[in-house]
Amino acid sequence: MSLLFLFLLCLSPIFWTNIQPQNLPDFELISHRGAAGLAPENTLAGVQKALDLKADRIEIDVHQTKDSVLVVMHDKTLNRTTNGRGKIKRQTYEELQGFAVDLMGKREKIPTLEEVIQLVDGRAILMIEVKNGDAYYSGIERRIVELIHRYDGGNWCFVMSFDDRVLYKVNELDSSILLYKLFVGKPRFLSVILGKRLHFKSLESYEMVEGFCVMYPFVHRQLIEEVHALGKTVFVWTLNDAEVFKELLELGVDGVITDCPDVLGGLKED
Repeated sequence: MSLLFLFLLCLSPIFWTNIQPQNLPDFELISHRGAAGLAPENTLAGVQKALDLKADRIEIDVHQTKDSVLVVMHDKTLNRTTNGRGKIKRQTYEELQGFAVDLMGKREKIPTLEEVIQLVDGRAILMIEVKNGDAYYSGIERRIVELIHRYDGGNWCFVMSFDDRVLYKVNELDSSILLYKLFVGKPRFLSVILGKRLHFKSLESYEMVEGFCVMYPFVHRQLIEEVHALGKTVFVWTLNDAEVFKELLELGVDGVITDCPDVLGGLKED
């Protein structure tokens, strides 16, 4: 796996292109984990910061508690981002309220997905990344779909995942909800997709998705052209360097997932 990773990295346009962009095309600005470079990640404060900066889309991550409450956090444990420890699935929502997300002295509560949906309220597109599906969190896809329906979010709440089973399940529950496939990279001329594991599949097999989110060093022109030929979009993750993103815009990417919507958002004003 590591050899394939290095091989894909060597193909990255970042290492061989020297484009000097003039007029940059329009793009989708997607604020990562709320606004992870500006506020504690995956918190209401981070989401509000992304809204204040007028991000087109806001990406968050969802897990499920022991008592089946959908909460917003990147990791499946509390260890890295909070003052607690242990797996989210082994904690009740009430127990989670005793912990806080901490970044440089800024402490925020762990929000529920419902609270985030209420805050966004259609002012931006909400990209809900599902880290683990039904096999790990029983019924999580159904609960997400139910929340989207409850707040009439079908045209502004989208679901994304590395896990194909999540995408298929959400599509089965409601085929009108827009989906995005996350992966790391795809070698030229091969029907192989590198995600959390190797998938011997073609992009064409993902008929149900609106687009693909690809790790930015592994994006190349052929991949972009292949995706566009399918009538779908390519977003890159997670990129905070404006100069590198300019090069990828010239290659044809449609948007960027960034911790720093203040920095890359400035390219929309140039």
